[in-house]
Amino acid sequence: MLSIVIATHGQLSYGLKNSFEMIIGESQHVYPVSLEEGIDSFTSSTEKLIEDLLKEYEGILVLTDLKGGTPYNVSLKQSFIHEDKVKVIAGVNLPMVIETSLILESSDLPSLTQKAVEFGQEAITD
Repeated sequence: MLSIVIATHGQLSYGLKNSFEMIIGESQHVYPVSLEEGIDSFTSSTEKLIEDLLKEYEGILVLTDLKGGTPYNVSLKQSFIHEDKVKVIAGVNLPMVIETSLILESSDLPSLTQKAVEFGQEAITD
């Protein structure tokens, strides 16, 4: 089984999870983490969350808000440490979270990562 971590600046990760659960219902496989009280605190809480989740899950897809921002950079470092077990995507949106969470049980990490990008892009229209 895989899990999703939503890592963002401010309360965005909690807002996405709350909105997701309003639409889909409660999920025990989606975890928010937010940068609010400094980089060191965010880094240690994210590292601990990922370490704890890897004891329970085969892999983790981290969805971040901004490429090059601290949540992305900290998560990317974890993907280098845990090469085939942690993948990171920037540009999270609510449809990406919803659709990706619905295929957690039937996906491996590479295909989940690819599908997350597709879902996120398809949700952007003019």
